[in-house]
Formats: sequence, structure tokens, C-alpha cells
Amino acid sequence: MKRRIFLTLIPALAACFALFLLMVNCFPTFAAACEGLPVLGELAEALRFDKSLRRAVENEYVQPLGLSQTANGITARMEYLIVDQKSVNLFFSFHSEDGCPLRAQYSTDTTDCISLMNGIDLQKNDELQQITLMSVGDTLPDTLELTLFAYRDAIGSGEESEPAAEFHFTIEYDPSFTAKGETIPVGASFTLDGQTLLLDRAEIYPTHMRLILREAAENTANLRSLDFCLTDDQGGTYEAGAGSVVSMGTGTSFVKVQGSTIEHIGGLGIGGGTILGLSKLLLKTHDFHQIASLAEHGSLNDIDLHIRDITPHPLPGLPLDVTASIFGKADANAKVEDIALGIVHMVLQTIGQGAVFASLNGDIKNIVLIGNLTRLPQCPDIFPRLEEMCDVHFKIPEYAEYRTAIGAALCYIRNREYKDIFCGKC
Repeated sequence: MKRRIFLTLIPALAACFALFLLMVNCFPTFAAACEGLPVLGELAEALRFDKSLRRAVENEYVQPLGLSQTANGITARMEYLIVDQKSVNLFFSFHSEDGCPLRAQYSTDTTDCISLMNGIDLQKNDELQQITLMSVGDTLPDTLELTLFAYRDAIGSGEESEPAAEFHFTIEYDPSFTAKGETIPVGASFTLDGQTLLLDRAEIYPTHMRLILREAAENTANLRSLDFCLTDDQGGTYEAGAGSVVSMGTGTSFVKVQGSTIEHIGGLGIGGGTILGLSKLLLKTHDFHQIASLAEHGSLNDIDLHIRDITPHPLPGLPLDVTASIFGKADANAKVEDIALGIVHMVLQTIGQGAVFASLNGDIKNIVLIGNLTRLPQCPDIFPRLEEMCDVHFKIPEYAEYRTAIGAALCYIRNREYKDIFCGKC
């Protein structure tokens, strides 16, 4: 069973902890295993992108709570609980009499847990929402005192500072779940930048796994801002922290992925359609392969204005060969190959910069590129350069051009199977 994975780093001279959430968001369905389970379809829908918790559902780790409170025309329902020795996953919903969407904030009485989601933005009536707490102590307390706040304004809107309603819940855990857990000694070490890290042990729980790392006493420097990933025996890679997926099609969309939360954060009206349209106007062709072939033989020196064209001295963070103005040097006598490269470069660089800007507010370092434009031979030149300047990592996975179609197919299959399961057709 695949689980969510955490890395705990233990410094040699200090007893502080740093937890790095590694995403294990996979798409395979779990229809067969869900047959006969007394779990509502709304919970399955809420967990469709979280393989770890779906496996917990399959193994009957769901505790129905059935708690409900009403205040100021708003009802808060604490629906389900998935808990083990080191983690709490609460599922709740709001219902407002006026039908308006609500935003959630919460606080707890424990200082031994870290929260993976402090605020939950506006949600529709009766839409299931999730709170995840991870213990940094030896175990969870026997009960959890939770205060839930309902707001009518979106995060960052500044329209309302006081909650519309406040609710207090006492959550009691089933000890048969909180007692579950297994520790496996590892005792392996590896060296990074001349410093040694010791993989002390693995802690395995029903909903996640933790890898405990320790710095060697002889280390001469502290390693900061480490990005971890794990690779399984099937070649799947689980990245640390939040990431984004950039779908480069006719236009471009940006999707943020953090744990089990998937959020569409925006898009650009620039993509493959832009390349084809401008090429038809300027090159008298809209054949994608011909455009790509022309671009391979082109140069940007007579198309784009670079920093070196403005000043002989590099600017902070901007080398001399960085583009200052796309098509800033183009004239009527430009070669078709140069124009083709200029068009391709304009679109890919705009998408790359858009992805960087979209990531700034979400502390995103890992950006996955998918869609037909990943086939352009200019991608290996443009995106690594953006990595150097913007401190991000772009990745083009294998078969990237098919990823959007695969995702659509899986979505269709998943939704159909959910309907079959929870309508009693299995």
C-alpha cells in the first residue's frame, strides 16, 4: 500500500524538526476495493487525488463522526475522521441558510502538531473539506479540541475580519486506530555537498510513512533549503512540497498541486494557437512541423533585443544574453527562419515566465510541463535558462504530449466508476 511520505530531519546539535511533505497523488481508481464499504460517495470524491487516504478507506480506517452544530444560520457538520498514531484527517462541511459559499479557518489545543492547511477558501454549501494535522511528538493526544470558524469572504479579500459563526468540537479517537504503527531501522548514510546525512529509520503508519534523517556530528556546515524526492521501483517520483502543472495546449493553464489539494490558479491566452496564428500571418504556413523545422535553423540575434544591445555591463540577475524585448530588433528583411524562432521563443518564454509568476505566492519550486508544445526542440534551451534565473525546476516527463489526454481519460473512467459504486451498480 502506497502512503504519503514525510521526511524528518534531525540536526546533530539541536532538537528541532523539519517535516517535508512528499506528494503521492496518483490517479488509479479503487472501485473493486470499495465494494460494500459503508462510506459515502462524497468522501470518495474528496479523496480522488489522494492515494494514501483512499487506501485507508479501503482498509476501513474511516470513523463516521456525525457531529453537527448550528449558529447564525450556518450549520457545521464534522462528518468523518481518518486517524493513526501520528496524523489526523478531519472531513467537515458548512451549510448556510442563504446558500452563500463559506470559508473555513480553525484552531486546535495541541502544540505538538503541524497543520498542512491553515485556511480553506470559499466552498459551496455541503461541500466536503479536509483538515490535516501531523504530529511532531511521540503520539497524538487522546482527544482533539477543535474550534472552527466560518467566514463569508474569500482569503485575502479584506472584506470581513470577524467570523460569521464559530463552532467548538471535541474529537475523540478510536484507540484501535491510534495504536497502529511500525518502525523499521535503516541505518544508511549518504553525502551531499561534502556533508553526511544518516537515514535513521522509517516509520510506517496506515495513512503515511516518515523517513527520519540525522546530520552527522562531523559535518562542518548546515544544509539548508533541501528539496527531497523519492523514487519507487516503478519509476514514480514523489516530489517535496507544492508543485504546479503547466498544460501547454492551444492556450496555457496553471494548476497548483499540494498534497491532496489541486487548484486551478490561472491561465494565459498564449500557446500553440498563438504559434499557428502568427505563423500563418508572418510565415504563410500553419504546419506545426514546418514551423518547428524553420525555427531550428533560425537565430534571435536579429529578432530579439538583448541586454547586451542596451548596455555592455550585465545587470543584477540578468546576463547580457537575456532578452530585454521580444521582437525588439525585428525588421521587414528578417529571415523566415529567424521569425519562426522568434515566434516559438516568444510563446515558450512567456509561458515559462507566467509559470514562475504563478508560483511566487505558493512557494512552488517544481513545475511540470505537459502538452504538445513540449515536443518543440527549443524547450531544452529556454526552460533551463529560466531555472537559473528564477530558482525553479522545470520538468518535462516522458510522453508529456499525451498527459492531458491521459488525464481526461482517467477522469472520465474515475467519475463513471464512482457513480457505479455509490449508486449500487457494483
